[in-house]
Amino acid sequence: MFLFFASSVIGDLGAEMSEDRHEAFLSVEEMVARYKGKIKKGTLANWRSHHKGPPHIKLEGRVLYPLALVQDWERRQYRRHV
Repeated sequence: MFLFFASSVIGDLGAEMSEDRHEAFLSVEEMVARYKGKIKKGTLANWRSHHKGPPHIKLEGRVLYPLALVQDWERRQYRRHV
């Protein structure tokens, strides 16, 4: 997991993220581990190319997933499928 100062790294993502806090990010590998391998790296890449799946950013050539936004996305998916 990566920690960055949100306002200096990713700028303004709107009201979804606070400007003055440290933000945790997950790598692609950490996302695969989070879902216990049931969601593969290829699936995440496919979702990114189709603008689906959890929110992500690209930073210095790396794809990172803001943990708070991933958790929000997961809650929305849960409600949708229950």
